[in-house]
Amino acid sequence: GGVVELQNKYEDDEIINISMADGLSGTYNSACMAKNMDRNPDRIEVINSKTLCGPHRYLVDLAVKLAEDGLSKSEIINEVNKLIETSKSFLIPKDFDFLVRGGRISSLAGKVGSMISLVPVMTLSNDGKSMMKFTAKRTYKKAIKKIIDHLSEAGVNSEYKFYISHGCNIDLAKEAENIIRELVENVDLEIK
Repeated sequence: GGVVELQNKYEDDEIINISMADGLSGTYNSACMAKNMDRNPDRIEVINSKTLCGPHRYLVDLAVKLAEDGLSKSEIINEVNKLIETSKSFLIPKDFDFLVRGGRISSLAGKVGSMISLVPVMTLSNDGKSMMKFTAKRTYKKAIKKIIDHLSEAGVNSEYKFYISHGCNIDLAKEAENIIRELVENVDLEIK
């Protein structure tokens, strides 16, 4: 309802609604429903960001900047869609219970992983609709290093923007920041 209300407030404007990853959040489907409820749905473009948190924010901030720079709706959509394809997200859950509750691993695997103190790392699937196992490491530092190694192999360097979302664990976010700063020279990194 809030999205429809906001759309109605700007009924003479074109709107680009960039949602969180479809499949991981209901925001994409909700945005599509809100678009279809509009009197003029053609003026609204709903984009599935296929990502979460930091990269999602980057896309929204970029779209705002491009609009302020005078680009058209279609030009902004093209730029955003290009960047969606270069986005990559990783998730390090607090513990294996998260993975067990989400049905990603069995309770036995979760207990074993916890007992031997593994650090699981998840990543978005290629379609951005689910999380899948990326790796499991013996330490948090090794988990972060594996992520950075993977990104480096894909050509990611300090020209890219890095985000750390911390789920109210700022100490762990700061630790990740320190590790990344050791591994990526002149990294553009933001904690959110």
